[in-house]
Amino acid sequence: MPYLKGQKITDLFNSFCAKKEVYKDDWIDPKTDAGYSRKQYAQKRLEELNGTYELTKLFERIVQPVHFAQYEMEFDAGVVDDINAIISSDGYKITDVDGVYKIVGDVPPDEVKVEVHFEDIQNQILEQVNGAKHLIWVAVAWFTDKILMRALYEKQRQGVDVKIITFHDEINEKWGILQPATSKLFEVYKVKRADNAKMHNKFCIIDLKTVVHGSYNWTDKARYNNETMQVNESRELASTFADEFIKLKLIAAR
Repeated sequence: MPYLKGQKITDLFNSFCAKKEVYKDDWIDPKTDAGYSRKQYAQKRLEELNGTYELTKLFERIVQPVHFAQYEMEFDAGVVDDINAIISSDGYKITDVDGVYKIVGDVPPDEVKVEVHFEDIQNQILEQVNGAKHLIWVAVAWFTDKILMRALYEKQRQGVDVKIITFHDEINEKWGILQPATSKLFEVYKVKRADNAKMHNKFCIIDLKTVVHGSYNWTDKARYNNETMQVNESRELASTFADEFIKLKLIAAR
């Protein structure tokens, strides 16, 4: 498994636990006033999640190849075997379902929240971006909206992991995210036309738990079009979109 320091461990559990904790303030055992070890802190927070759907999603999250890739590590399937050795006695198993690791068994259903927007979409995207704490992955065909670029840049300065995938064409190079002065500010991946097909995606993943997607390109012109955007709060859906993002990233790297 990737080695996570205290802050990263805290961030990981904060993504799944209702109670949000602060490193290092909440790493003190109130009974002894002694500091928690990494193992002790993880056990404390796992006990908070025990018996909840969020525990299922935490396990699924840490065994996905994308989790290893985030920390520039090769995926090790032995992790799945190790966890299965623990949870199999309770009737659960992590298994590969169409390339995505899922826990099968008596798992509580995912609580999915969906919002649909037809107006003021730029501000709706800004709200989601500004609320990000850990990760923002954007895959949009055309990206020329300087207001959204500025918002991403500010989150990046705060330490949020910002990655952008876009279509490699003249529009983005002349007026958008691929302008030399702009592209150097971000980790940007360019997808070229392949077999006469464009990279036409328009989605954004926030903290691997929220997906923003629809017809809306992140452009100035899109603000004056009739567009649709959905905000879906679902870790399972976010994981699916994250897998597609990784695929696009690998295509862009060729």
